[in-house]
Amino acid sequence: MSVKNNKTHKNSKISPNSLLRKFSSKKTKIKLENSEPNISKMESQVDESEFPSFKSFLDAVKKASDSVNLDKNLDFISTPQISDALQKINGSNGVIPYVKSVNGKKTFGRVLTVQTNELDWGTSVKAIDQAKVGEILFINVEGHKAAIWGELTSKAAQKKGISGTIINGACRDFDAIKNMDYPVFSKTIVPNAGKPLLNGKINTDLCFDGIKVNPGDYILGDECGVVVIPQKIFEEAIKSLWEIKNSEKRIITLINDGKSLLEILKLN
Repeated sequence: MSVKNNKTHKNSKISPNSLLRKFSSKKTKIKLENSEPNISKMESQVDESEFPSFKSFLDAVKKASDSVNLDKNLDFISTPQISDALQKINGSNGVIPYVKSVNGKKTFGRVLTVQTNELDWGTSVKAIDQAKVGEILFINVEGHKAAIWGELTSKAAQKKGISGTIINGACRDFDAIKNMDYPVFSKTIVPNAGKPLLNGKINTDLCFDGIKVNPGDYILGDECGVVVIPQKIFEEAIKSLWEIKNSEKRIITLINDGKSLLEILKLN
């Protein structure tokens, strides 16, 4: 991704959703052989203009991951669906436990990792300078009794063109952050902070609670939570996501036609 300067990205209108609408309106039957087994035999007409090919869907997802400030342009991808996709292909849903949105903003992109502790907010500041435009900071913190992120870091990161901050720890300045157009996710919120010790690490492999987050992995965060997508299985995960969206689209069509969800899922 190339960006000439940090001032231009705020005014650029990048809409991955528009990529998903550039298809003919012809009807096509989509077989769900790789979807959930209970609904694999269902037949329904799907409008391709609303449901593009996998290649087009993948292109839209990649476009989104390389862009900045896409809060309003990410409605075609969600953490519940991608967590289901990861569980299906990887046996692990990729969810970061207990980390939630602070201000209701959505973010998606590649990760710059940070490892620090609750007494050190200096490493977070240093990471802002090292991050590339469009990247997401993922900060893993040992402890959560003091904040390593707040209003000033959020403003600095937003100005830099960073796409969001995920904190497996504590942040503060909730009143300021909730009104900012910058995505922040945190495990908890506290009023106090530590010191600029600068004794953490940046761009390092993270491992906590049995979860691995590596530099270059993808992160999706919305109001349901945060999910990490390992870069080595990124396209496979997006293919699984596409199949799930096909399946859910068909189920909704059948529900609208008056079918019982119990019958559709063949649970009876």
